[in-house]
Amino acid sequence: MPWLIRTRGEVYRWLVPSVLHYGFCHFCINIILQISLGTVVESALGPLRMWIFYLTIMFGSNLFGSVVTPTYAIGSDPIIYGFIACLFTLIMIYWDKIGGTTCTKVCTIFMVVMVLVIVTLLISQTSS
Repeated sequence: MPWLIRTRGEVYRWLVPSVLHYGFCHFCINIILQISLGTVVESALGPLRMWIFYLTIMFGSNLFGSVVTPTYAIGSDPIIYGFIACLFTLIMIYWDKIGGTTCTKVCTIFMVVMVLVIVTLLISQTSS
């Protein structure tokens, strides 16, 4: 709640919503996706930059949410979307270094898009 951050100084509300979940199913899906996508991102960034990236998404998404909407925010869904954005960025940066033909590279992008669609469907089903 943004007014609690502004009036009472409860700045912990910028980090806590990312570790709370709507229920057991939401928790399981978020953990599975964070592990599967996070290992790929961490192998590219390294552990220290991964921590900085993770905390930046965690803080930034809750800060943005507290400014934009007056409702509660729960879940680590922005972190998962941040991982997918990082995968897109890595594909674009290392496009020339990715082995294989152009068809293989385009299929890789298509797979990342499909993961984004599946993640969105899973998260929207567990959040409602």
